[in-house]
Amino acid sequence: MRATIISPIYVRDSDYYDLGTAAIATAISATKRHQASVIDFAFVWSQWEEHVKKHLLKFKPQLIGISTYSPKMPLVLNVARLCKEVLPGVKIVLGGHHASLDTLETLKQDCIDFVVVGEGENTILQLLDTIEDNPGKGYHNIPFLAFKEGDKFIENPLGKLPTAKELTEFPFNDWTLWEHHEKSIFHSGYLPVIGVRGCPYKCSFCSSPILAERLSGTGPFVRQKSALRTAQEVAWQWERHQKHGLRYIMFYDQNFLISAKWLEDFCTEYRRLDMHEKLPFSCYSRLDHLTKEKLDMAKAAGCIQLRVGIESGNQEVRDKLLNKELSQEMLIEKMKLLNDSGINSLGYFIIGNPKETYAQAYESFKVAKELKLNRAAFFFLTPLYNIPLQKDVKVNFLEMDRSLGFAFPSTVTEGLSGFSKILLILLFYRANGWFLLKNLFTQLRKRGISFLLNFPGYYRIARSDGFDFEQSLLQYAYYHGDSFLY
Repeated sequence: MRATIISPIYVRDSDYYDLGTAAIATAISATKRHQASVIDFAFVWSQWEEHVKKHLLKFKPQLIGISTYSPKMPLVLNVARLCKEVLPGVKIVLGGHHASLDTLETLKQDCIDFVVVGEGENTILQLLDTIEDNPGKGYHNIPFLAFKEGDKFIENPLGKLPTAKELTEFPFNDWTLWEHHEKSIFHSGYLPVIGVRGCPYKCSFCSSPILAERLSGTGPFVRQKSALRTAQEVAWQWERHQKHGLRYIMFYDQNFLISAKWLEDFCTEYRRLDMHEKLPFSCYSRLDHLTKEKLDMAKAAGCIQLRVGIESGNQEVRDKLLNKELSQEMLIEKMKLLNDSGINSLGYFIIGNPKETYAQAYESFKVAKELKLNRAAFFFLTPLYNIPLQKDVKVNFLEMDRSLGFAFPSTVTEGLSGFSKILLILLFYRANGWFLLKNLFTQLRKRGISFLLNFPGYYRIARSDGFDFEQSLLQYAYYHGDSFLY
């Protein structure tokens, strides 16, 4: 069978990649029995409808899979309806966080035939085999699947999540299936890789704790793929994509430094493969996981940036509201440790938390500067299905279009926070603008006048690829060429 997997992002942001989409498409392609294609909206943002039509009419898939995320649900349904118009007989399956958490309401949409709960590699293969071998029957035997049967909505029992051993044996993500992978690598410089799935923490603004609860009884939620295999995947991606301008790896593990043993095994293998000399990497970590030994190992293996979720500079907001469990003393202590390690830091902050005052939100900007972060990114609180932070707020994600991304406060964010939309936006641009200027001055100091002289040439390429000036500037300043190294 032919299956098309869609990553529906039709706004001009730098969210080029989706690991779930890539994993599903790769799993299908690796069977040799089925064929997979990926529709990637990057660089065709304003022409996405024509792009989808052209792709579907050429490939003629019998199944279309679409990744879901709560703020993008109206967008997802727009894409699904267009697919049904182009290919009326096609079956459409939704997966991802929102479909997993709000399964029944998602399935009730007239353009949706199936919903996959949880991680979908094994489920999608069983579904494809069943549709091909026994169309219209056999769906009851597929774990993690929800489907329509006449006017009934059926949710099958959950099965078992892929084990750590299975994750290790999964094929490496084939980014050549990604339509615009060459452009994405050229502009961003990176590819995403993940070694450990799941997170054991219960931050109130995150959907992972809710997903862990939804998948209760299916096996361990946190699973570590072999550290050696993870390092080998990076080497494999490097061999395939160095010619496209691959300059670093972005690890998407939520807690890359959580296990000292796993980190040691990874770093040892990464160095054995000489990847520490070829391809530096960036990774996420909680600050309370940091030790000098871990930081020394990571740096020696090529870690050039650690991305840390600070979320708020105010401890009351951070701990009592966001459930980060990070004291001000530990924040200062661990940031000093990180700064002394020589690894660059990127701190994430949330603006517009429920009942947060302007003074508390402004404290995040102040603390970000005091901590001497190399970079900081301030985002508006983004509503997600059923997260504890919004337990008293009902949001209809199927109608609330938040496709503009983290840089625009939703009506929910504005209503929850303790200050006005105008102040939200002013603080957002002041905080991000200050760190953008800091980064630009750093680039000038490190790279000299060539940093400025090379921008017009880059801008011509970026504009031809659909970027506007603001996106081109941000991409050039933070990611393109050597920008990420400083």
